[in-house]
Amino acid sequence: MNLQHLQTDLCALIKSRQIVNKDDEYICNINLSQHLILVKKIALWWRKIQIENSCRLTANLLKSKNEFEIALSDFFNDVKYSAFREEIYIQFLQYITSKNADALTVCVAEFELSLIQLKLNQHIQKFITWNYEPYQIINDLLKNVFTENTLIQGTYLVEISTENTELFTVKTLSH
Repeated sequence: MNLQHLQTDLCALIKSRQIVNKDDEYICNINLSQHLILVKKIALWWRKIQIENSCRLTANLLKSKNEFEIALSDFFNDVKYSAFREEIYIQFLQYITSKNADALTVCVAEFELSLIQLKLNQHIQKFITWNYEPYQIINDLLKNVFTENTLIQGTYLVEISTENTELFTVKTLSH
């Protein structure tokens, strides 16, 4: 086996993906090793920390609903995620917005993804309709005190745009 195939298969083992050289004895022994389980746990732990730190609003919302670990597990199982830490949290937010999650989770993830894109100097013009007052939600998520009991119903249009001088604007449509 050449070095490229060995490295590809080792990476696939760590990420619980399909290996190329299924008949290679060395790869098979590693696959059955207890040490591989530890390496996988450490790799997932690092990715979890990256996502928690970079997607603070979405992560805190999912945690408040006891759905963060499940969402992470689903993401790691369903997505061929990047090895680059600058990309994985963007992929996570894209995954959350594409999933059939509840409307609030999708709004928060879209909002956070749009802010990240804005920060990365990408051209963006995004309008997100929220069914709850967004300032209260964002404030509570940043302080890690969010509960669904404090939600204020209404219809709010949040605009994130490179054309705005403010980070984002909120227009109340109804309350």
